[in-house]
Amino acid sequence: MNTIDYKNIRFCLYLRKSQSREDRQIASLESQIRELKEFDQKMNFKIYSIYEDAASAHIPNNRHAFTQMLSYLKKSSINGILTWKSDRLSRNMIDGGYLIHQLQTETFQLIQTPYSRYLPTDNMLPLIIEMRMANQHSLDLSKNVKRRNKIKIQNGGFCNMAPIGYKNCKETKTVIKDSDRFDKVQQLFYYYLSRKYSLSQLSKLCKDTLHLKGIFSNKPLSLSSIQKVFTNPFYYGKVYNGSHEQRGNHPQMINFSQFEKIQKLLQQSGRRSATNCSFAYTGMLHCGECGAGITAEEKVKYKCPTCNKKQTAKHP
Repeated sequence: MNTIDYKNIRFCLYLRKSQSREDRQIASLESQIRELKEFDQKMNFKIYSIYEDAASAHIPNNRHAFTQMLSYLKKSSINGILTWKSDRLSRNMIDGGYLIHQLQTETFQLIQTPYSRYLPTDNMLPLIIEMRMANQHSLDLSKNVKRRNKIKIQNGGFCNMAPIGYKNCKETKTVIKDSDRFDKVQQLFYYYLSRKYSLSQLSKLCKDTLHLKGIFSNKPLSLSSIQKVFTNPFYYGKVYNGSHEQRGNHPQMINFSQFEKIQKLLQQSGRRSATNCSFAYTGMLHCGECGAGITAEEKVKYKCPTCNKKQTAKHP
């Protein structure tokens, strides 16, 4: 059995959680640190640097700290990796294969976990099997999630974060009305259908009258946010995930005919000229490739009689 002198090993600590959002898998990092600290107290390791990722290891070349760690191992005197489990290092065969190659060519000397260790002279088959099992687990998990999402959509459920005006109910796993925002968002639809308000006027209305704010930003809805609301088929009852579509079980805010009218109004507003000047054929000509409306713009130039330099009329 190969032995190693831990006194000569300078470790870097690698931690990883799969979700980048701060409110997801926080306990995962805390548990990793707790386990490794207990293990470190027993073994009295020398830890010189810590690398932490919040990204999936199933996708190759997806982790900044992991890439930085491997690059640092080549250039520095750090010669060991301490991690909770081998699946923290890799769940894909590209990153895993490169890591094993670096270990075999003695770029560093040791991969250590609380349960196992791997040396350059060891048989790499157990480590390859562990990483392949982690890779297969990710593939199976992805298939199971897609299958469950498909079934949920077919049953009229929703798989994502509910849009503004609604909220996700954790108890029933359904989408319900947001009592603070539902009526206000519904008013936006009715205001726009009345053709008395533009998107910019609705944005100002959200700030001054309705006091309608975003879910995460806690700021009044911007013009682009309102446009996203008006183009979201969820509000007339349609739910979808990938290629799967179905009529949802959530309460509708508008009907399908109203949604179609709003799409036509948005198209018409998109064809209006951005200038106050009147030009012939504005709104009638369209691009042959993308179908966008062709408009016109008035340009005024000022030419200096002395140096002949041209400037805009606003800054002569």
